[in-house]
Amino acid sequence: MVPGGRTGAAAHDPFSLGRRIDILRTGNQIAISSYLAEEDTSFHGIEVPFRNFNLALVDNVAAEYSFMTEMFSTMSFQQISRKASEVFSSIFSLGQGLAKQLVENTTDSLGVLMCVRLNQQAAFELQRRKVPVADSYINGINMLLWPRFQVIMDTHCESLKRIGTNTGRSAVSALSLAGGDDLNQSSAPHFLTQRFGQLLHGILVLSSEAGDDEPVANSLARLTTEFDGLLTKLSRIGGDAKRRERFLYNNYSLIMTIISVSGRSYCWGSANSTAGYARQVSNGTKAAL
Repeated sequence: MVPGGRTGAAAHDPFSLGRRIDILRTGNQIAISSYLAEEDTSFHGIEVPFRNFNLALVDNVAAEYSFMTEMFSTMSFQQISRKASEVFSSIFSLGQGLAKQLVENTTDSLGVLMCVRLNQQAAFELQRRKVPVADSYINGINMLLWPRFQVIMDTHCESLKRIGTNTGRSAVSALSLAGGDDLNQSSAPHFLTQRFGQLLHGILVLSSEAGDDEPVANSLARLTTEFDGLLTKLSRIGGDAKRRERFLYNNYSLIMTIISVSGRSYCWGSANSTAGYARQVSNGTKAAL
């Protein structure tokens, strides 16, 4: 989350969901053809190749499995499933290899989380078509995606923690928008607040229908705790108490504005989530001082 020494050349902001969410909402269930894929030279997030490959996989596996159940109707369910697993094993290995290639080095937490949701959609579609032979493949993809998502969230937390635990003024001041006298007087929202708010919004939108057994809540709670600590420390760089209060109020208000969607806020239910920010804003951020 904290900018490093090198800047990437990504065509989209990995901290902002934007129109990337459309890939989960589209009703088009047809994978892009190999010809069009080869001709397409534009940049795409990791969720695009992941979705197109798995759309093709689901369609082909479902069609072949349906054919096998009709062709080998005299065989038992277990025999057909075992035979189908043998036929599709190379395809499943190819899919797992693609997923690993897409996520193993990425720090795009929103992209990985979208792949999780796309994988869930594929699982629902396979259940609807009554194709049980791909269950192990779906579970294997989950075992690749969830750990990587947690690693990325841990990386964000550690980057904030390294700055927040540095007691020297210079390290924290380096992240400020202004220098000199302006640093002591400015109460404008910090640039990291915009980035944090967009990331928080994206994760909450992608998790609005998530189950209680997912690891997102713990990772998000830790991230907000680290950001709260950093923001409080930034507020103490010079200035009087009123300036610090205005600084915190403006930053928390910006976060509330960003995560408000269609007139309502997604509430995570923890003390460090939307509800916590709402209380701090309404109390004039006195709790954070």
